Amino acid sequence: MEVCEQTYYGRLGKSPQIDHAFSDRPVCYLSVAVNSAAGTEWKQVVVTGTQADLCPLYLRKGAEVFIRGVSRLREYTSKSGERRQVEVVYASSIGFTKF
Repeated sequence: MEVCEQTYYGRLGKSPQIDHAFSDRPVCYLSVAVNSAAGTEWKQVVVTGTQADLCPLYLRKGAEVFIRGVSRLREYTSKSGERRQVEVVYASSIGFTKF
């Protein structure tokens, strides 16, 4: 299997959401707006471990952030029962910029 890491630079659309429910490792969810020539793309980002604990301390809505990670498609069922896919970036590293 080939893995291709990507790097994104963008702004948070909302403050980080942290969760400890599924394991003893923290998980932080970010919604990042990335601008390109084609327009704004929203990236759903998952951060784990120590970096997940730091996100709520240093990031707020509107903060600039660098993300490096691997994209995967995740399937889910909508409220109407329709099967959908969403791209999720699993961050291997994250960089906070001055806010």
